[in-house]
Amino acid sequence: MTTPKYTPGPYRIEEITPGYARYDIVTTIDGQNYRVANVFGETEDNAKANAALIAAAPDLYALLSEINRTFYGDGSFKAMKAVMEKTKPLLEKARGEHTA
Repeated sequence: MTTPKYTPGPYRIEEITPGYARYDIVTTIDGQNYRVANVFGETEDNAKANAALIAAAPDLYALLSEINRTFYGDGSFKAMKAVMEKTKPLLEKARGEHTA
């Protein structure tokens, strides 16, 4: 499998200026913080939702890769069910409903 070229996660959301619908997406590598993205929105809620989706991107990529490997590898119902059960909390995270 090809190694992803994006900045590795996990990503976290940091509010830039409270009340201004602006967030940074940040990761820490070897003790150094790196800004991955600067996120804006039309409203505060929209900006938070955009930030949550972007912050979940590395985890979404990892799970999609796992689903792909499971489907084309083992492919059994039991294996697919086990990997698909991981989708609910990750989708909640992408929607900003889950912070862990």
